[in-house]
Amino acid sequence: MPPHRVGFLFAASLAAAAPAAWAQAPRCSTCEACTAALAAPNAQVELSGDLALRGAGPCVVIRGEGARLNGLGHVLLAQPGGGVGVRVEAANVNVRSLRVTGADVGVAVVGARDVTLYALTVEARAVGVSIERSANARLDRVRTVGGRVGVSFGARGDGACDAGLPMRSPGAVVLRSTIEGARTGLAACDARPVLTGNTVTRNEVGVVLGAPAAVAGPGGDAPYDACVCAPTIAALRPATAAVFSSGCGSCQVHEGWMPALRRRGADLFVRESAPGTDEAQARFDRYAWRCLPAVMDSLGIPGCVPNYACATSGAVSKRREGAQLVLDTSVQREDDVLAFAQGCADAALGRYGHGARCVLQGLADNNLCGNRAVDLRAADAASRGARNRCGRAEGWSEGGRDGCAQRCEDAPVALPRAPLAPPARPAAEAAATAVTPPPPTPVSAAPEAPSSDGPLYLVGGLVAAAVAGAWAFRKR
Repeated sequence: MPPHRVGFLFAASLAAAAPAAWAQAPRCSTCEACTAALAAPNAQVELSGDLALRGAGPCVVIRGEGARLNGLGHVLLAQPGGGVGVRVEAANVNVRSLRVTGADVGVAVVGARDVTLYALTVEARAVGVSIERSANARLDRVRTVGGRVGVSFGARGDGACDAGLPMRSPGAVVLRSTIEGARTGLAACDARPVLTGNTVTRNEVGVVLGAPAAVAGPGGDAPYDACVCAPTIAALRPATAAVFSSGCGSCQVHEGWMPALRRRGADLFVRESAPGTDEAQARFDRYAWRCLPAVMDSLGIPGCVPNYACATSGAVSKRREGAQLVLDTSVQREDDVLAFAQGCADAALGRYGHGARCVLQGLADNNLCGNRAVDLRAADAASRGARNRCGRAEGWSEGGRDGCAQRCEDAPVALPRAPLAPPARPAAEAAATAVTPPPPTPVSAAPEAPSSDGPLYLVGGLVAAAVAGAWAFRKR
């Protein structure tokens, strides 16, 4: 089949496969319109194009509890003197797939709880992401570039911590994120975050850990991850891999593997897909939007289900980059599923216990290398870690030893794919011009074997073929 027709069928199957529950959300095109739309509880809003912030800002303010903002890869560009790109003031908010550049503060989460920031790129003048008095903030695959502080939990403007701060942002989690080019990469002054799989490089100081005073509630003064320690799905444990299933053709095949996989020792929890399981599905989806955003963000793209994810490590088999699906891990056979489940279990091994202080080792699998003054600076020796890489650590030990498990010279830092190109400045009356990021490695238009959306893709392909055939016949 000619390549252009393959692309046509692919697009048609995309339209046919998107479930009604994830139909296109209302769109906004200005700071004011987005703020108004996101004031309602449970609002789902997408950007229709780039946003331009002129003046002190903030540009977009999210006040609706449970609201979700999908940037669809667009740019929020602040003019000189721009204050805040996105400000979150409500609980259970999800912000994803957005690039913020030029603002003093890229994204600020203020007095909100259970906020998830996913797949954001932030280039700010002062602070990339600022978390203030906000419990259970979760940063997943966020990239910050430049500024005085990349990610701040109650830090001063210079990235330092004031003495004697209380724990004002407990339950913070930063997963698989990249923080580079700042004076201080990550400063946790009134939080003790769980840091997993991050790359912190090319900063003056990599990571600063304060010593916040204990507070009542889960975690106390310890690292704490509500998604792992207190999941809203009772069957999930730290070592459990979650499986998004929608009842499609391939999903049924994957579900059929589960009894044998569990006999082989795989710890898996599958989203129910049988008729009459709407409430169970909704419970899983609420958890996934909060704790496994990559799974939900990929919905509607052919090949997105079934999808495997691990809240402990942040690993996922499939995710969205822009408008394309990217395979982080190919899971097409029973043995592949077993390997994914084992990887999730290994990530939890020795790191998690039970109860309010279930996170035993808050820093794991991070690459803290290439920072000019120091890679990690801790105010006390309370922080514990596993399998981290760094060159210079002050006031910190891993497994009872000074320093990290692996030195930087023994394990080169995993650098980002490519430097960001500067975005085009908008004309006086025009919106900002988007900058196309480096292209991801797309999934082939050919479906997995078996096709992961079953009959829906078949119907979409047949309809597209019929339309194309009719057009060709009329041209004769």
